[in-house]
Amino acid sequence: MNGGVKKAVNFLKSWEFFGLVASGLIGGLVFFIFFGDTLWPQNISWILADGTDTFQHQIGWEFFRNSAWGWPWGVIQNLNYPSGISLLYTDSFPLLAIFFKLWRNLLPTNFQYLGMWMFLSFVLQGLCGFLLMRLIKKDTLLDILGSIFFIFNPIVFQRVAGHASLVSHFLILAALYLCLNRSSVWRAGFWGIILILSLFTHPYLFFMIVPFWLSEQIRLYKLISKIKWWGGNLATIAILGLLSFVVGMWGAGEGGAEGFGEFSLNLNGLFNPLGWSKIMPEWPIQTFQYEGFNYLGLGILFLGLLSGYFFIFKQRKIFVSLLKKYWPLLIVAVFLTAVALSNKIYFNNHLVFSYPLPSLAEKCLSIVRSSGRMFWPVYYLLVLASLFFLRFLKRKWALILICLTLVLQLTDLSKGLLGQHINYTDRVMSFPSQDSFWAEYARWNYVFKNYKHIVILPYFERFDLPMSLTVARSGQTFTAGAFARKPSGLKYFLDEEIKKVCSGNFDKDTAYLFFDNLYKCLPKEDVSLNKYTFKQVLNFWVVLPH
Repeated sequence: MNGGVKKAVNFLKSWEFFGLVASGLIGGLVFFIFFGDTLWPQNISWILADGTDTFQHQIGWEFFRNSAWGWPWGVIQNLNYPSGISLLYTDSFPLLAIFFKLWRNLLPTNFQYLGMWMFLSFVLQGLCGFLLMRLIKKDTLLDILGSIFFIFNPIVFQRVAGHASLVSHFLILAALYLCLNRSSVWRAGFWGIILILSLFTHPYLFFMIVPFWLSEQIRLYKLISKIKWWGGNLATIAILGLLSFVVGMWGAGEGGAEGFGEFSLNLNGLFNPLGWSKIMPEWPIQTFQYEGFNYLGLGILFLGLLSGYFFIFKQRKIFVSLLKKYWPLLIVAVFLTAVALSNKIYFNNHLVFSYPLPSLAEKCLSIVRSSGRMFWPVYYLLVLASLFFLRFLKRKWALILICLTLVLQLTDLSKGLLGQHINYTDRVMSFPSQDSFWAEYARWNYVFKNYKHIVILPYFERFDLPMSLTVARSGQTFTAGAFARKPSGLKYFLDEEIKKVCSGNFDKDTAYLFFDNLYKCLPKEDVSLNKYTFKQVLNFWVVLPH
């Protein structure tokens, strides 16, 4: 048996491997208990019941699955027609969407991968939490208990209902692990995997992780040869640039959005439970600052106070040495905090400070409009800093303290955790009759059966659930929809379509729908000449050219 194989066998027999498996299993079990129904790939009722962002993710996949392959691969050709739109802007997991599209002819009609991905994310959240705990103290039981803080995490649970791709916090934890564990082998390869996965999962995660990768490259500049440094970084940038084009990040949709400064982090974010705490009071925030939800939990807050007192008043030298060692992380943390707070800094609902942004900075920051999310990596650094205190305690006292803290944390968060489960269950149970949904689906299918293109006038910035699912599964093109970013070119196209139909010029392969009084511009004589059929279907006026 050679050295590498022997080392692998010994690792599989080690307590560390047991801890990894146990932490991953706990993460998976927690997800199964709370949201187990989502795991079944053919179960889409929970997605239809949500009807908002989760449906947006699913309908993006439905359109992509039933459209022809195009270039770039990650562009949905028949949605936001004729420009198309990137899978990134429907939050439909480009990596999984592209993979499953390869096998689309083998998949059942009702198929979703959102539940599977969230389950895997919880498993990897536990696993990465365990690895981070190993950096604090190599004690398997302590590390497993510590990983539970990362699994029962309010900022992860909050995203299950509505933002499946943003449940992938394990990518943030993996990036932090690489920054903190400088003895890790194959670092460049792992960084590449994390960057690519984050790019193919959600742009916000990618933009959170890139600063940490950059901080590592700054640190390594004087430690490795310049040829290796430049070669590796230029290759990484080139690969990421190519892949970002492949997923349609450039061109198929506008990258920025209005509202930077509104969806920000409030200064009370770390201790404001926003309804999640059984013990702590709720503090006021601005209207859209729910995106800055970063409640630590009473257990971590308590442990953080102990840790802060210990390092500032008892072991200041250790505290200073850690800051010197990990100064690149500190710079990134300050930068991300500044972005999260935005240029309008609030405490409760009071504006504390504001400053104007240069137009270029405002344009760049519009990419991360929901800036409160950008604090997530700093949030995890604070959790780690709180748990780091355990390193300096004897095993007995460390185990006692982490158990007490865990009980306090779960007791405090029980209101929010159970609320998430109940809200999910109630939403599915209260979903209107499946029969009525599929009856409406069949009705639209009958109306549209002879047409290739479905155009809604004027711009319809949301999805009608049965209608959009009908169009997606029929492989027809569609001009309506709610997207993470404004579609490029669509308004101009629809303005031109309005001019055409109001002058009586109809494309015979196109069905036109009106959801307001715009239909009154239609030439009345064309009806008598039998050029089109005009009728009301549900809440829409429909024009079917002959």
